[in-house]
Amino acid sequence: MTLTVGATVGGAVWLSLRAAREALAEDVFASSVRTMEYAVDQVEVMPGPLSIDEVAQAFREIESAAAEVESLSLVTGVGDEQRVEVATGQVPGEVALGLAEQAMRENRVVVLEEAGVVRVAAPVRRDGVVAAAVVARADLQALINLQQRALASVGWFALVAAIVLVAIVDLLGRRLVYEPIQQMRDTFTRVGEGDLTARAAVARPDELGEVAQGLNEMLARLENFNDALQQLVNDATTELKQRNRQLVESYSRVFALREQLAGAEQLAAVGQTAANVAHQVGTPLNLISGYVQMLKEEVGPASPLLARLRIVEEQVAKVTETVQTVLDRSRRIGPRARMPVGALIGRVCEAVQPKLDAARVTLVGPRGASEMEILADSTSLELALLNFFSNAVDAMPDGGTLTIDVAPAGDARVRVSVRDTGQGIAPELLPRIFEPWVTTKQPGLGSGLGLAIARQVVTAHGGSIDVESAPGQGTTFTIDLPTALAVARQERQPA
Repeated sequence: MTLTVGATVGGAVWLSLRAAREALAEDVFASSVRTMEYAVDQVEVMPGPLSIDEVAQAFREIESAAAEVESLSLVTGVGDEQRVEVATGQVPGEVALGLAEQAMRENRVVVLEEAGVVRVAAPVRRDGVVAAAVVARADLQALINLQQRALASVGWFALVAAIVLVAIVDLLGRRLVYEPIQQMRDTFTRVGEGDLTARAAVARPDELGEVAQGLNEMLARLENFNDALQQLVNDATTELKQRNRQLVESYSRVFALREQLAGAEQLAAVGQTAANVAHQVGTPLNLISGYVQMLKEEVGPASPLLARLRIVEEQVAKVTETVQTVLDRSRRIGPRARMPVGALIGRVCEAVQPKLDAARVTLVGPRGASEMEILADSTSLELALLNFFSNAVDAMPDGGTLTIDVAPAGDARVRVSVRDTGQGIAPELLPRIFEPWVTTKQPGLGSGLGLAIARQVVTAHGGSIDVESAPGQGTTFTIDLPTALAVARQERQPA
């Protein structure tokens, strides 16, 4: 602060003195020019031949009247003929003689200022001819010395004034600033040691008082922060428990779906085998029944063989009924209900999400018209979709993208597309991919019944399924299902 105040005051005084010097120099210069012009006029108006004594006398009178002019000189001739005729003070040197020669040659006033000295030279005309030159000299060194002494005095004054000012500011600052700040520092120290009840004294309603008030309010909030923090921790813990419970439920649903899928595959294998056996048995039974009818016609009503043929016919009918029952049960699905297709797909996505994350597979969708409703057995249809998702993950061992799209397929159907970026299906297996026991997996990793079951479930819902694939370019399964509105319209139609 001392240096700043001293430099400011000293600089201001220095600038003021410099401005005063320049103004005084301009006054001296103007006065020298006027004095020199007056001297020229005196010489030019002298009658008759030029008298050196008269010129000297006139110059001395002019010099005594103009205190700022140090000397006046009259110079005649140029070059080697140049001569100083009159000099009231210091004899002109080479610089002054050069100015005089320049003024005479150029017939104009010439001015030169250097090293604190101002020299002015002007031509003298007598009878219309330049006959001489008057040189006036003014010294500014005295002004420069005065300026330096004044500057030194001001510098010492500024230093003393700055020291006094700093002392006064320090005394006031200790009472008005330092002490309140020290109190707040003490409060910070106590708070740092764990005393949250510490408060800073509010001495005055000024800026420091506002800071102290704000500190006290902050400490009051900090004192109650533990309770708020504990509440936040409790809320976060509750939310975490809810998420864990949802995650456990999701895993439980996955395990349940897997168990259902495994049981469905086992039952499907048994049912498919039974259906195949029933289908194979049904053909010869039809032949047997036909031959029994022929034998009944051949033996006639009076033949004792007719009763035995009727017994055979009855037994064949019972076996046929049993076979038909097996075939009907193999095609049966559970009760159906209206549901948005997006909700159905969402449940399957939620169930399979842990497996997707573990396999580094990104799930995209379901996208599109997910609000469209279908009439379906949610369990069987979820298991069918789970087959597609599981096969897609198995086809992407190094990760990839699984995309689910939902779109209208005409006015009465909805189309679900399941597209992966996996290894694809070999062309020779693609036409038989929905047949039982046909699989692209290694032995022991798949039974080949999943897609067969899925097609049977989709077909039982009145839908259709298609597949597009190429080796190395992924696979797309497309499922078309009737909407709930279309099923309702079909059921209202008369048989």
